[in-house]
Amino acid sequence: MKYVSDLHIIIREQQKIPVERWDIPVHSFEVEGGANRMINLKSTDEISISSEFEQARMHKNIIFYIPPTKDFLGVKLVGLRDNTLVLFELTFAISVYSGNRMTQMLRITSEFSSVRETPTPVGGTPPLLQTKIRLVRPQLFYGKFDTQRKKMVHKEI
Repeated sequence: MKYVSDLHIIIREQQKIPVERWDIPVHSFEVEGGANRMINLKSTDEISISSEFEQARMHKNIIFYIPPTKDFLGVKLVGLRDNTLVLFELTFAISVYSGNRMTQMLRITSEFSSVRETPTPVGGTPPLLQTKIRLVRPQLFYGKFDTQRKKMVHKEI
């Protein structure tokens, strides 16, 4: 099995018109207040991922470890924690692949997320950017490939 993550942050203005969408790579993630574990996407399983997503929904937070990028993403993330509170829509999905086919997906969303603390570099070389996110009314979705319809079918859990 192969796991692929997609983290999207959408910054909106008052009229709900997207101002900017950021597609962010994720190395690993964890939840503060949940089980004491970090989920590394290169070596995990569906049980650990789903358990940590449930912990994120229950504790209303998630901590991402983001690898370096060439597009000043770190600077943008730090900017979300400046003097004013910036709310954004967050979607974090992990897809499970068997061969080249996506078989399952777990996704957590929050329409009114915010950065809890200024993101900081942690770890070795290269360092990862630890970014702590507050989730408001997070929703959890499970998707499974429907062989008859030949598409992913999602339901809220």
